[in-house]
Amino acid sequence: MPPEPASESPPTLRGIDWLAALLAGIAGATDATGILAFGRYTAHMSGTTSQTVAHALSSMGPVVLGILAILCFVVGAALCGFVAEAFAARAARRTLAGLLAVEGLLLALAATLLTAAPEPILALAPMAFAMGLQNATSSRLLGPTIRTTHVTGTLTDLGDALGALARRAPGRRAALTDVAARKGLLFCAFAGGGALGGGGYVWVGSYSLFAAAALLGLAAVVLARSGRAGMATRP
Repeated sequence: MPPEPASESPPTLRGIDWLAALLAGIAGATDATGILAFGRYTAHMSGTTSQTVAHALSSMGPVVLGILAILCFVVGAALCGFVAEAFAARAARRTLAGLLAVEGLLLALAATLLTAAPEPILALAPMAFAMGLQNATSSRLLGPTIRTTHVTGTLTDLGDALGALARRAPGRRAALTDVAARKGLLFCAFAGGGALGGGGYVWVGSYSLFAAAALLGLAAVVLARSGRAGMATRP
């Protein structure tokens, strides 16, 4: 009799997947807050670029704001690259904790500006800076295919995996199921974070962004403490 095929284990979501989901949720909440507060994306730079060039021949105000958001996003990503290279010799978990703490401080600053500044648009810079920092951090320290501030690539990977699964892809079913589960989790986290962030901003104003900052601070503390407990250097 031919040997029975080995049973495939169901996808297992690891701590790194839940951390990525948390970051995606915070990115969704931040983007939704920016849209409701001042009509601008702060995490979705494709949309920001489209908005900027679409207004290039009609109004300079949106163009200037778009350029500011893009520059702040790039500088945030550059900060991640600088810090990661500067501390390459130490545990990646500690570097990740430090970068998440900085992101939390940036969102707290943005929440303060939304509350106290005469114009809420002043919060655009720290929000875009935080999202650039987060996107680079997740790609560099969690995995190059983990995207937390936008969903186009995530949905592309999800659709590709589902299509391959429909073809039954001999020998790759377990791996493809893992990909589909993780990408689906990221999408749901971003969408859910956007709903919670948008609803929170409508109900309680910038306090919802303070909550996102607090979650990042808590994640940073947990990562730092687990690193001191002797866990693996990678998240």
